[in-house]
Parts: sequence; C-alpha cells; structure tokens
Amino acid sequence: MLFKLIYSIIQKEHKQLLFIQNSSETSFLGLKILGLKKLVSSEARRKPGSYSHFLVAFKITSKRLTEKVKNMKVWTQVPHGDINAANQRLWRAFRNNADEVADRLNTDPEFVGKVARFMISGGYEPSESQILARVIMGRNFFGIEEAIKYFGVKATKQQLSDLGEIPFKKSVLESCKDTHILVAVFPLSILDIHGVDKNLPDQTLLYSMNWYKKLPFAADKGIPTWQLVRKEPIPNSVWETLEGQLALLSKNEELPTAQIMVYTIIGHFLATDERLFEGIYVRCINVDSFGARVAVGDFDHRGLAITSYSDDYRGKSVGLSAAFRQKPEFLSF
Repeated sequence: MLFKLIYSIIQKEHKQLLFIQNSSETSFLGLKILGLKKLVSSEARRKPGSYSHFLVAFKITSKRLTEKVKNMKVWTQVPHGDINAANQRLWRAFRNNADEVADRLNTDPEFVGKVARFMISGGYEPSESQILARVIMGRNFFGIEEAIKYFGVKATKQQLSDLGEIPFKKSVLESCKDTHILVAVFPLSILDIHGVDKNLPDQTLLYSMNWYKKLPFAADKGIPTWQLVRKEPIPNSVWETLEGQLALLSKNEELPTAQIMVYTIIGHFLATDERLFEGIYVRCINVDSFGARVAVGDFDHRGLAITSYSDDYRGKSVGLSAAFRQKPEFLSF
C-alpha cells in the first residue's frame, strides 16, 4: 500500500519515535534513545565525516517530537476509513500514471523517500530561483530545507510563498558567493534559537543570555525574508566609532538586526561546522535598554556571544555587520 510505504519512511526519517501498542489501546511510551544512537552511528559509518550532522539533526528533532509525541500516530493507528479516503484521493490524482507510480514505490526506495519527505515538509518544493541560488552559493546557502532540518521550522504556506523567489540578481549572488551567506530567515527569535541550543547538550550554540533574555531584541522574531549577509566584518570597520563604521557601508548595504545575525551564524554553523566571527564582534542595528548598540560574535566552543557597545566606542575587536539591501529584483534562469 502507498500509505504503508510512505508512513514507514516517515518513521525512518524520524527514527527516534518508537511506539508500543497494547491489546486495548495505543499508548505512546516515548523514545528509545540508545537504539536511535546505534542507528545514527550506523548511518555515520555509511557516510564518513557526517556524524556531527546526523547527531545535530537527531537531537533537534528528538526534542521537538518528544514534546509532541502524544499528538502523533503511526500509520497503523490512523482510522482505516481516513487512510482509505486519503489513499483514493492520492491515487486518483495520479490518473493514467498510477501503474508507473505503483511500480516505482515497490522497487525504488529512494523514490519512496522523496515522496515521504515531500509530504513531511507540507508539499514544499524549491523554486527554480532557489535551485539556481544554491548552485551559485554552494556551502554559503542556508535555505528552507536547512531551516526545517536544523532549526525544526514548521513552515506555513504563507511563509513558503513569501520565500518563494530569491530577491537578488544572479550577478549579485555571483559577486557575493565567497563573501556572503544567502539565508532563508524564518520568524525565529534569539530566545527560540536558545531553545534549539538546549536540545544539544554536547555543544553550546549561544553563550550566557542572562543579561539580555528580557530585552525586546531577544524576543524579536523578524519576518520571513531572504538575506545576503556578510561572513566577515566590513573591511576597515574595526577601530572606528559607529558613525565611522556606518560611513563604510556601500549604497547596497544595510545594518542587519541581531536576530538575522544570530540566525545566520548559528544556522551556518549547524549546516557546515564553520564558525563565523571568531575573536571579533560586529555591531547590529538593535540597542539594549541603555541605548548601547547590540553586537554579536566571539564565536568559539563556549558559544556565540552577544554584548553591547556605546556608539562612540572603538576597538580592535569590534567591527560592523552588513547585509545586502534588498531590491524588487528576482533571480531567474
């Protein structure tokens, strides 16, 4: 059956959910963590060098699904009538291609996995401009798939629509492919990202947040948007006051928010293991309760730090962040 195959792949994608069913009713008995770790280790041996990525994905997803496990069902627990109705609707949609689809589902596990992932993500498919942007930017691309995988984002249809097209010309991306990160930013605050951090006991993403956790910038979720963010401070922006640093911004650049910077830096690290802004801070547009400019950086094994500096402060370890100013231009083949 199509749905049996798909649901089995969904369970494989979320291996950490193992359910036990008794004779009278189905009860959710949580996670078998040790068994899952063996599966992760096995997958890592099959793909050398990928262990950290598998581990990160496991920890993020296991926490999210642990909290929601009581609301989820395996395919055998879905009412028979619901499965039959959904099954019929889906097969009718295949029309004259049903025999070909059935054959592939029975003979091609990779195809079944793609179908299942498509359904898990709510029917999301990258647009042509997103595919082209990924090719151009390479490892400096953090797209919708990465946000779902590493941040556990549950994208809405409206958010996917808002992020449907890349708002930068091909020439812009090609000129920035080594110096910037193209990132699909979802409404995820610094506090939300700290929640992801707590799901990763083996590593720290954010340094102590005690001083800013009640400040508005920490709770700012932002809006769904594509951002092209510099991977390093603006050249020659250290040893300058904020006024001097702002004078270095090109007409195509703007000062990003702390939310955008933290989202970009942490997301890029989870996807590539590359730490940006090690040993240096960059000012953002936000201010703290005393009017000092929020700065992020000094990203080491202790986590990404967030601090603040007065606008007239200058130092060797304080530069300026920047993002490419968006224009109503869309990437196309």
